[in-house]
Amino acid sequence: MLLSNRRLRLLFGCLAGMEMAILSPFVLLLYSRPGLWQDVTPPRFSGTGLFVQLWITLLVMIFIVDLLNRSRITNVQYGLAVMGAVVVGSFVGVRLFVYADLPLTDLRWIGRTIDAVFNFHKGIRPELIFFLVSLLLWQRANNTTSRDVGFFSVGVTFRAGLLIMLLGGGLLAAFSPQHRADAVRLLWICLFLGLIAVALARIDDKATSSPGSSGAMLPFDRFSQLVGVAAVTVLASIGVAQIYTPSAIRHFLGFFRPLWSLLLQLILIVLYVLFLVLEPVLIWLQDRILSLLANLEITSALEGLGNRNPVQELADNAKLVPVGPNWLWVGVRYGLVLLVLATILGYVWLFLERRRRASTWEEAEDTGRADPLAGDNILKRGVDRLRSLGRMLHRYGLGAQLLAAISVENIYANVSRLARKRGFGRPPAMPPDEYLAALVEAFPGQDGALARITAAYMRVHYGDTPVNKEELKQLQADYANIKQTPDPRSEEHNGAHFNASAPPRV
Repeated sequence: MLLSNRRLRLLFGCLAGMEMAILSPFVLLLYSRPGLWQDVTPPRFSGTGLFVQLWITLLVMIFIVDLLNRSRITNVQYGLAVMGAVVVGSFVGVRLFVYADLPLTDLRWIGRTIDAVFNFHKGIRPELIFFLVSLLLWQRANNTTSRDVGFFSVGVTFRAGLLIMLLGGGLLAAFSPQHRADAVRLLWICLFLGLIAVALARIDDKATSSPGSSGAMLPFDRFSQLVGVAAVTVLASIGVAQIYTPSAIRHFLGFFRPLWSLLLQLILIVLYVLFLVLEPVLIWLQDRILSLLANLEITSALEGLGNRNPVQELADNAKLVPVGPNWLWVGVRYGLVLLVLATILGYVWLFLERRRRASTWEEAEDTGRADPLAGDNILKRGVDRLRSLGRMLHRYGLGAQLLAAISVENIYANVSRLARKRGFGRPPAMPPDEYLAALVEAFPGQDGALARITAAYMRVHYGDTPVNKEELKQLQADYANIKQTPDPRSEEHNGAHFNASAPPRV
C-alpha cells in the first residue's frame, strides 16, 4: 500500500508519526524507572530524539512489510521472511540502542538479551522493554498496511490519540519531572501531525468518490497550504496555552474572592441548618446501634486474638511451597515465554499473509476500506468482525483456505462500498442474492463478474465451501474490472437513457 498508492503515502507517514508521538511518553516513562540501567550504560536521548527514532523505525518497518506484501515468493519463504524480519530487527535494535557503547566484536549482549526475555521474574531490564517495544512497532507496521484510512476512522483515531497523549504526557510529567518539557513538545507534535492526517483523509475521501480520480499526490502548493494551516493552528494553541496557565487562572479567580467568601458562608449556614434538622434522627440511630451491640458476646472472641496479627498469619499460611524439581519450573517459564512469542509472531504472519493475498495488484489504487455509516457502534462492529473471523476459523482452520475466505469477504465488502458511493447501498436485512440486482444496476455490463463474487461470498460466509486459488484469482480479476466500470450516474447526467423500471436506490 505504501509503495503502490501515491495518494496515501503522506497520510500513512503522518499517522505513523502521530502514533509514535503518543507512544514516546510511555517509552520515556519506562526507561526512566529508577534502577533500570544498573548493568548497562543508559542511552542519552530527549523526548523529541526518541520520537524521531521511533518514527523512522516504524517507517522502515512499514516499507519492509509492504515489500513483503508485494513480493512473489512462496508462502513458506514469505513466512520465514516475516519471522526473520521481526526477530532479527528486534535484536539489531537492542544492539544499536541498548548496547551502543559495546565493541562490534563483543557478542555478550546476545546472551544478556535472551536472559532478560526469559528470566523476566528476576526484574524488568532494558533489553526486555526494548524487545516489547520493537514487537509493538512491528504490530503497528502490520496494522498500518491494512488499516482503515477513511475520514471517520482517522478522525476517531485522532481524538482518541489526543486523550491517550494527555494521559501519557501527564504521567511522564508527574513521575519524571526532567521530561516535563518533552511531554509538552510531544503533545504539540501529535496535534500537528494529527491535523494534517485528518485533512489528508478528508481529501482522500473526496478524491476516491470522484469518477476518474488518478490517485495523484497533492500539488506542492496545496500541500504547503495544508501544512501552513496546521502550523498556524498549533502555534495559536501554544499562544493560548501560554496565556491560560494555572497561575493565570488562579489570579483571575482571585478577583472573585469576596464572592467565594459569601458562598462559603452560605454553605456553612445550610450545613448548620441540616445538622439541626437531622440531629434527633442521628441520636436515635446511635441509641439503636448501642442497644444492639449490648446483646452481642464479642469479648471472648477478641481475647482469643491476643497480640497476634491475623493478616500476617494469613500471608504466612498463603505462601506457596514449590512442588517438584527446579528445572521443571524453569522449563515451564521458558515454555510460556516461547508460547507468547510464537503467538505474537503467528499473529504478525497471519495478518501479513492476509494483506499479501488481498493486497492490490498491478499498481492498484484501492484502499480496501468500508466507509462507516453514521450512528455505527464501533465496539459492536469490532465484536461482530471478531465473531465472523472466529466462525471462519472454525470452518476452515488456520491456513490458506481461511486467508482465501477472508479475501473473498474483503472483495465483496469493497464492491458493496463502491455501490453505496454510487447510490446503491445495501440495507442490513437484504440478502446478498437479492442485492445482486442493485449491484448489476450500479455496475452495468458486469453481470457475470458480480454473480461470481456474490456466489463466492455466500459460499464462504453462509456455508463451509472454500474457494481454490484459481477461483480467487478469477474473483480478483472480476473486482479489477468492476472498479473500471463507469458510474451510471455520470451517464444519466450526460443524457443517457434512464431505466425507470429499475429497483429504487437505497
